[in-house]
Amino acid sequence: LQLSPRNAHYWSYLSAALRTLNQLSEAETTARQAIEIDPSQPTYWTNLAAALRDQHDWPGSTGAYRQAITLEPKNAATWQALAVIEQEDGNFPAAQEAFEQALGIAPGGEATIGYAYLFCIQNQPQRAIVLLHDYLARNPQSAPAWMVLAHALKLMNETDRAEAACRQSIELDSKLVESRQLYVELLLK
Repeated sequence: LQLSPRNAHYWSYLSAALRTLNQLSEAETTARQAIEIDPSQPTYWTNLAAALRDQHDWPGSTGAYRQAITLEPKNAATWQALAVIEQEDGNFPAAQEAFEQALGIAPGGEATIGYAYLFCIQNQPQRAIVLLHDYLARNPQSAPAWMVLAHALKLMNETDRAEAACRQSIELDSKLVESRQLYVELLLK
């Protein structure tokens, strides 16, 4: 940076690196520096959004994701990230809209998992199961999808099937904490 202080790419890379080191305030500052130099790059805005998300600044994060979307409206990953933040903030209609945008760009993509989870949160497990059935037919190795399916089945009081889906998720990724927690909940019932 000392050699090229006006190079926005360097500031952006530094922001991403600082986030991995959990230096979130510094990551936010360097992301803002990249944007100050070149506000036309959606990646700089998503870096800022991620730094703000990691600090639980939902309004700031959604604003930065929305700016990135304005610059690059066909980026499914950015729409998905926005959906997750809106969901975390409890803004379910906005989350649903963002998931639908992501899936409109990348049908059957990874946003399906988050969208299905949103249906679970809204106590619509049947809709979640339909989405996940198709997704898992194409992606049977997706531990998060199996975990959300288990959650949906639990909501429908299909405990045996929920346990089986949880076991599948754990077999695929034993580090997925949510699956292990849900499995314990199911066993304790």
